[in-house]
Amino acid sequence: MMAFVTFKEKTFNIDTTDDSYTTPAINTSKMKDGTFFVTNLSLLTDLNVKIQASADGITWVDDYSDLAPKAVAGPPVVYNPIAIAPLYFAKYYRLSLESDPPTEVKAAVKFVYQVF
Repeated sequence: MMAFVTFKEKTFNIDTTDDSYTTPAINTSKMKDGTFFVTNLSLLTDLNVKIQASADGITWVDDYSDLAPKAVAGPPVVYNPIAIAPLYFAKYYRLSLESDPPTEVKAAVKFVYQVF
C-alpha cells in the first residue's frame, strides 16, 4: 500500500507593539518536511527571525536564524519575504521574532509542511 503525503499550512498574522513575539509551538510528530515563510510588514524595523526546536515543548534550543528586512515605503510598499527551514529534527518547532531596533513586530508567517 502506498503512503500519501499532503501539503498543509499554518498561518500567523502578528501585529504587536512588543519588541518580540514567539509563535505557539507546532507539533511535528506527523510531519515530513516544513518551511517557514516570513514577511516583515513593518516600515520601521528589521526582524531577527529564529526557528527554535524542542523535544518536549518546554525546553527550546535555537535552530536556524535569518534577518527579515523591513518593508520599503512606496507607493507601492515593497515587502521582502524570506523562507527558512529547520536544520534539526525535533518534535516541536516555534518561531521567535525580535525587532531591531526594538519597536514592534508586524509580520505574516506561513508554515508550509507535508504530512503522511
